[in-house]
Amino acid sequence: NFNVIKLPTHQILADYYVIDCKEKTVKNYDSRITDSFPNFLTNFKKINFGQNGIVSFVKQDGSNAVLKINKKNQIVAFKDDSIRNCKDHFMYYNDALQRLSMKNLERCGDGMLYQNKVLESIYLPQMEECGNFILNSHENLPYASFPNLRKCKEGFLYFNKSMMHVNLPLLEKCGDYFMCNNEKVDSLNVSSLEECGNDFLLINSNMHTLIAKKLTKFGKRFMKYNLKMNNLDV
Repeated sequence: NFNVIKLPTHQILADYYVIDCKEKTVKNYDSRITDSFPNFLTNFKKINFGQNGIVSFVKQDGSNAVLKINKKNQIVAFKDDSIRNCKDHFMYYNDALQRLSMKNLERCGDGMLYQNKVLESIYLPQMEECGNFILNSHENLPYASFPNLRKCKEGFLYFNKSMMHVNLPLLEKCGDYFMCNNEKVDSLNVSSLEECGNDFLLINSNMHTLIAKKLTKFGKRFMKYNLKMNNLDV
């Protein structure tokens, strides 16, 4: 009926999440949405509202999570050093996040930040394994480093217009569509890579160097349409 729904004064809407300061919970506004983000802020002990949209949560275990909300009630930054494993669709529909930091994250499920196009920096130094369609189609992300990543599934880091440098020293296995259409990446060293799926590095128009000395198994259309490749160490 197009009537404006008003939340109680003890509740705050951030993106499509409802932060309940009375019940000390965070939930998806629409229960039909599948998003694992609220799972990490459930039953917090205390919430603090700082300046410039900073909101900090003190969890039951004493750890802290911090997010920043802009004037449109969109989450533009999030940091949580206690998360080790996040399930599918983490912040799936968020379209405003610019900075993400989870320094102890080891595994993440499918579709993290799937709808986001504006991410500028990401810090996941301990991530060892990730699911399908992670970090795709970002327009402002120039650099990505995952020093402990060993396995990624389908659609990892594809179509990132501004991506120039990627660090994946321990990567051993990747799925289909790995780093497709990253037009500014000119070199890649994946010396630990042993197996890749279909469409590996498809249409990376500026890439001239690939180092993958341990690669023994690859799928269809391997590096197809890479017209500048002149230094291949496989």
